[in-house]
Amino acid sequence: MQPADSTPIAAASTPGVPRNYGFAYIGSDQRIYAVLQNTESVTDVNSGGVDWQTVDVLALWQSQTQTGVPLPFPRSDISPRSDGPICMNWNPNTDSFDNDPPDAYLGYIDANSHVQGVSMSFDGSPPVLNWPETNADLTEHTGAPPAARGSGIASYYWQSQQSQHIVYAGTDGNVWELYLLPNTYTSAGLPLWQSNNLSGRTGYLGALAPKANSPLAATMFEREQTEHVIYVASDNTIRELYFYDGSWGGNNLSAAAGASPPAANTPLVTYACTYEDTLHVFYIDEDGHLQELWWKQGSWQMTHNLDEVWGKKPAPDSDLAGYSSEYEQTHHIIYTDVNGDLIEVYRKGDSWGYTLLIGVPNPETPLSTSSPIAGYAVEVSGDTGSEQVFYVDSSRRVHQLYRANNSWNFGLTSG
Repeated sequence: MQPADSTPIAAASTPGVPRNYGFAYIGSDQRIYAVLQNTESVTDVNSGGVDWQTVDVLALWQSQTQTGVPLPFPRSDISPRSDGPICMNWNPNTDSFDNDPPDAYLGYIDANSHVQGVSMSFDGSPPVLNWPETNADLTEHTGAPPAARGSGIASYYWQSQQSQHIVYAGTDGNVWELYLLPNTYTSAGLPLWQSNNLSGRTGYLGALAPKANSPLAATMFEREQTEHVIYVASDNTIRELYFYDGSWGGNNLSAAAGASPPAANTPLVTYACTYEDTLHVFYIDEDGHLQELWWKQGSWQMTHNLDEVWGKKPAPDSDLAGYSSEYEQTHHIIYTDVNGDLIEVYRKGDSWGYTLLIGVPNPETPLSTSSPIAGYAVEVSGDTGSEQVFYVDSSRRVHQLYRANNSWNFGLTSG
């Protein structure tokens, strides 16, 4: 199925597990398609992998629930930016809620502005939904407010705690967290989702809360045992809500790092890096430059004008994707430049470099400068793994590039 106009792409891999990763997008029929990968060996990862499976999530849902139950289609006012209205992560543990292989977890905002959650058990056979007997409407379950119009959505998995987390902006203007702790159940014996008003908890209200249509990014920092939610506030500062040592707090990253103001429609990317023990935030500033904010040993700093590594600014409507690779000990940020080329800027050690991702061996250009972009590293024990980048190509397909054995390769197309 071809992607919908302006579909986002959500993508994620299982930390430390080489054989489970994938992506999701909204099709032109307004259904959600998850494309999941299960490879049995490191060789498969390094050759681009085998056994991709495409799942019509709503059809799978309908096949496992009572007939006559209305399907929760995703909202139609979608944005190609990577922060919504769909998000994806993986649960790599096998002992939480009796899950025995890893689960792909998909969250999205539906046509009624409710947050829906879908857990798919995946072991190489066609995936099945976990807990199909219950309505997955997390807004209804938790009593949290619906999502604001234009709200992004982000999710992450806390591996050591074995908990799922989804964050979004509510109709009350606040940042809300929906979370599922391991082995907690309702009186009916179903998983117990709970809600948390992060803006109210931290006092980041009013001008300190997200502006209308703010991008939203979030990550778990396993090494520091902290959670982080990033957004642009109504006062046009980049704000962080963080969980540390049992409580939530807030931080003005623009002030902490001496950062240049964000562009009015900037995307946001955040991720944690284990090998350096650092946290990273990327955005486009009001002068059109790609900027990085990064935390190490208790303080925030700024790396200026990363687009100058390549020599061309991001397109004004470019999306961003970013991740670190533990096996290569590198950082990667992907954007579409003003000429419509797909660019990777990367850092190894103290040196920055770039890769023009359009060209040999990849002939597929992005559909437009606003093509959604997603990416991650597939980590394998030792010094082996791959990297994956996804975008909508000029043939209106979700297109994959993968990097293995020190080179980028033409990959899967879907749609």
